[in-house]
Amino acid sequence: MANESAPPRRLRTAKTMKQRPTAAKLRSWCASIIRKRAQRLGVADAGDEEAAAAAAIRDFGLTEEQRRRLIIMQEPD
Repeated sequence: MANESAPPRRLRTAKTMKQRPTAAKLRSWCASIIRKRAQRLGVADAGDEEAAAAAAIRDFGLTEEQRRRLIIMQEPD
């Protein structure tokens, strides 16, 4: 018999599969802050530039001042 304490399995539908980005759709984005020179913070993997900026803000804990000086550039393949 099936384990009754296990949560029910959810089936993947076309709608839920479209919501999750796949590794093929993710790109690497370089996050930097402009000072006298650009200071590289790190890399964020995201589908587009806006998502990469949001990930950089979240991952690096940027202040409002730092957010205004944030630049995101796609890394070369």
